[in-house]
Amino acid sequence: MRLPVSRSAALLTLTVAGVAASLVPSTSALAAPNGCSAQYTGYSSGAMVCNQGSGTYRVRISCDKPLAPDYNVYGPYVSIGNTSNASCNSGNRAYGIFMDI
Repeated sequence: MRLPVSRSAALLTLTVAGVAASLVPSTSALAAPNGCSAQYTGYSSGAMVCNQGSGTYRVRISCDKPLAPDYNVYGPYVSIGNTSNASCNSGNRAYGIFMDI
């Protein structure tokens, strides 16, 4: 048995579905930076470049300071295809390279 549905109820359902669909972002427009490569550029420095995606990113490097707590340094935010560089303080060793978005 088929239940009757009023036109206003059907219209409300379609309107709510349309609003909900418009609130879901397009994944292609919001692709995070990817296709990234990172490398140490010296004893106390590193760099990162991402060649795909969109938005900005920066390199974060963990630094080892002898007989003191380790710390992080950050490169500048850059857009896709550009390199972000960072360096630890003089004499401190870089031991980890990460991406911040």
